[in-house]
Amino acid sequence: MKKGKLLKTVFLTAILAAMLLVTGCSVDENAQIFSDFDALFAYLQGNIPLLPGEGEDKWGMPCRYTYVSSRFGSREDPVYGGSDYHRGIDLAAPKWTTIHAVRAGEVTYAGWDNGGGGNYVSIEHGDGYKTQYLHMEAIAVKEGQLVKKGQIIGYVGSTGNSTGNHLHFAVRKWNEKNGVWDYIDPEQFITFN
Repeated sequence: MKKGKLLKTVFLTAILAAMLLVTGCSVDENAQIFSDFDALFAYLQGNIPLLPGEGEDKWGMPCRYTYVSSRFGSREDPVYGGSDYHRGIDLAAPKWTTIHAVRAGEVTYAGWDNGGGGNYVSIEHGDGYKTQYLHMEAIAVKEGQLVKKGQIIGYVGSTGNSTGNHLHFAVRKWNEKNGVWDYIDPEQFITFN
């Protein structure tokens, strides 16, 4: 190993160890944020943002989909009928299609939604935004887990109140004034394939 590469590796290993002490997370959890030493070194030099997804206008796409089956806003409820305000976007996709985190963050909920969302995951991104992924066939993460942008967090399904296989994807923004998480249209953040 070249001397420069060895020094860089020793330095970055020390940084990861310091992060372990400061954050209380395991080395593996911190290493997920920095997928390789070169990415960490680039961050330390000021060349890239700390977390994948920060500073980007568009986030990742949560899954490969066949079509958008329902958009954000007013609609007729497909399960119960009558008018409804849809608080996300529905992406129709085959069962077991992988679902990915659109940004890095911490999983704050991974389980069953008694309100009709079926299996779902909620991820807080540390900047006043959180994303939610509902109607999953199966969940691939656990509460408290740190995830990277693009990491698999679950699989498309039709659990809860659903009329077919799809991902309900929602974006929420913290409203400091009212002390609540507001739903906002996710289409302004994601890039469609």
